[in-house]
Amino acid sequence: MIALVHEIGRYIDISTLDGITIAVGYDAALRELDRGIEGMRPEERTNDEGLIGVGKAVVVKREEEIKTHIVLLADLVCVLALTEDERNMEDFRVALAIVAHECAHVEENAARERQFPGTLLDQTPAGYVRLLERQFAEAFWCEYAVCRISARVSRGTRNSASERT
Repeated sequence: MIALVHEIGRYIDISTLDGITIAVGYDAALRELDRGIEGMRPEERTNDEGLIGVGKAVVVKREEEIKTHIVLLADLVCVLALTEDERNMEDFRVALAIVAHECAHVEENAARERQFPGTLLDQTPAGYVRLLERQFAEAFWCEYAVCRISARVSRGTRNSASERT
């Protein structure tokens, strides 16, 4: 994983990467991740009609700096540890695309923090409609931007990383 992320870092800015957790207990790893701010709601996996999360880039605060910590489901990335003869290349490409996608969130989060300081971890209460508007606008923009950023690394996969994250 270290070698892969280092290589991805040649194409995607991962300078604000806090770390990567590869977890068999993915849901527990998300819930237990130290976000760096007391009282923050624990992260949860996407799990709804047709979308089941296997990787997530979580914004955290370390000292006074905003960073991104990636949590990956171990089942998904174990193919990366296999030799070329042992691995299914389609599974390998999908794992690569998802890791690149999550690394692209690191770059996108850093860019948003530079442009709009303090908004990534903003917990200011807002009305229900305003909160939903912000949540949807950020999700659509972030996923669009991240797919564009990671496209160079993810080319050649049948299933896009955004369909699995």
